[in-house]
Amino acid sequence: MSPTRTCIGCGARSPQGALVRLALRDGRVVLDPARRQPGRGAYLCGVSCARKALSRRAFGKAFRGASTAEASLLEQVQQLLGASAA
Repeated sequence: MSPTRTCIGCGARSPQGALVRLALRDGRVVLDPARRQPGRGAYLCGVSCARKALSRRAFGKAFRGASTAEASLLEQVQQLLGASAA
């Protein structure tokens, strides 16, 4: 049975494999498609949830500290989801 994680954008609970994992690297939020980055992770359902998380500043809470999420993160999430859907 796969672990369940919560999307930081909408709050929906889903199997870990169905969500996009994010991690912190040098204080910046980055995608972790291989799910191998050390430390805390945060999860998103998709691009709309990434927008919600950015507007609500949910990354600071998810990573328990200061973090910087850039607008390019939306494009990266969209590219990753587009590539996995193909």
